[in-house]
Amino acid sequence: MKKETISGMMAISLFTLFCFGTNTILWPNTPAKQDTWVALIISFIAFLPMAFVYARTIKLYPGRNILDVCEIVFGKIIGKFFQAMFLIFTVILAALVMRGTYEFINIIMLKKTPNLPIMITLILMATYFTFNGIEVMGRWSLAVFLITITSMLLTFLLLLNNMDFDNIKPIFAADIPTLLDAALVFFSFPLGETIVFLLLIDFLDKKTSPYKFFFLGASLSLIVLLFVFFRSRLALGEFSDFATFPSYVASRLIQISMYFSRIEGLITTSYILLCFSKLSVSSLAATEGFSKLFGVSERKKLAFPVNLFIMALSGIVCENMLQLFEFISYFRIYAIPFHVITPLIIWIGAEVKTRMGKKGEQAQGEQQQSEDEVPEHAGSQAAEEAGANAANPAQTEAEG
Repeated sequence: MKKETISGMMAISLFTLFCFGTNTILWPNTPAKQDTWVALIISFIAFLPMAFVYARTIKLYPGRNILDVCEIVFGKIIGKFFQAMFLIFTVILAALVMRGTYEFINIIMLKKTPNLPIMITLILMATYFTFNGIEVMGRWSLAVFLITITSMLLTFLLLLNNMDFDNIKPIFAADIPTLLDAALVFFSFPLGETIVFLLLIDFLDKKTSPYKFFFLGASLSLIVLLFVFFRSRLALGEFSDFATFPSYVASRLIQISMYFSRIEGLITTSYILLCFSKLSVSSLAATEGFSKLFGVSERKKLAFPVNLFIMALSGIVCENMLQLFEFISYFRIYAIPFHVITPLIIWIGAEVKTRMGKKGEQAQGEQQQSEDEVPEHAGSQAAEEAGANAANPAQTEAEG
C-alpha cells in the first residue's frame, strides 16, 4: 500500500490555514489593544524555540510521527501515556473548532436554524476528508489558500476609505506585562496548536524538512495574522476590541456604490472554509491518535466514529459563544502542558535515546573492528614466515 504524502507547498498552505483559521472570526480580545501587533511578534519569537523542538524531535526519527516517537523513546506503557496526552488535546481542540464554526454560522447566517443540522453537515464533510486522507486535504488547502488570500487583499483594498491610521496610535502604549500576557494568548492560540501536525508529520514528503515546515509556516502565519489585525483595527478603531467578530464587522463597512454593497456574504464563505480546514486537520489528527493508541491498523475505519465523538463533545464543551470566548482567555494556561512541557520531555528523551544508541553502535563497531584486525594480522605474519621458509629451504635444513 502506497504511503500518503503531500508536497511542501501543500503542507505549508495547510499549516497557514490552520493557524489563522478560527482567528479570522474568534479573534482574542487582549488588553494590548492597538499594540496587539507587538504581542503577535513577541509570540512568534517565543514560538521559534518550540518550533525547533517540534522539528528536531521529528528529524531524529524521519518517517515517523510523534506518536511513533513516544513508543520508540519511552516504551509501550509510558509511550501510551504521552500518546493519550496528544489525543486529549487534539480531540478537545477539534470540538472547540466545531463549536466556534457552527456558532458563527448560526449567529451570522442561519439564525433560526437549530445547531444539529449544521453540526451534522460539518461532521459529514470532516468525515469525508478524514476518510480520503491527507492528499485530498492538501489539494483542498491550496485552493482555499488562494481563495482566502484573494479575499483578504480584496477586502483590504475596499476598506481603504474607511481606514484611519490614528487607530493604531499611540504605539507602545501597553506596558511590558500586558504585552507578555497578550503574547502568551497568541502563543497558545493559534501558534502552539500546531503540535497537531506532529501527529501527521509522517505524511510530509522527504524533500521537505520539518524545520522548513514549521519555521516557514509560522512566518507566513504571522504575516497573515498581522494583516488581519491591521485590517480590522484600522477600519474599526477601538470598536474592534469589543466586537464579537471584528473581521466580519469590518467587512460589513464595504460599499462600492449604492448598488453594490453587503458583500460580507462572500467574505463569510471564505471564513467558513478556513474554520472547516482547521476542523478537518484536527479531525484527521484525532483519528490518527485513536488508531495508534488502540492499535487499529486501518485509520479509515475510525473516521466516522471519531468525528461523531467530536460532534458530541462540541455540544458539551461550552454552552454558548460567550463561554467559548471566556475559555479562550484561559486557554493559554490549559495549553502549557500540551504545547511546551510534553514536547520538551519527548525531545529530551529522544535526544538521549539517539545519542545512547549511537554510542552503543560506535562501541560495538570498534569492538568488532578490533576482533577482525587481530586474526587478519596474525594470519599475514604466518603467511610471510611460511613464504620465507619456502624461499630458503637449504637454510632451513642447515638450521635444523
